Amino acid sequence: MDSMVFEPSSRTIHYYHTLLGTADNGQAVAARKSELRKALGEALKRDPGTKGYKDAGFSFRYTYHSGKFPSKVLFDVTYTAKDYQR
Repeated sequence: MDSMVFEPSSRTIHYYHTLLGTADNGQAVAARKSELRKALGEALKRDPGTKGYKDAGFSFRYTYHSGKFPSKVLFDVTYTAKDYQR
């Protein structure tokens, strides 16, 4: 993780990541977008470190940027309470 910010207006914890090396591949990320969304969602559900925030109904957003082209977003997903409380 590169950084994390809290966005009070939407009650969202936003995590920023940079993909490097072979992971820095827009085509590969796009081809596995559904799998990535599911895997991150499952990890969030199981993460005891976020329990207090989940109990309070916070949203969680994950943004992955390219290491080669830092302004390029390769993957961006937001999970709301309805996503992680299923």
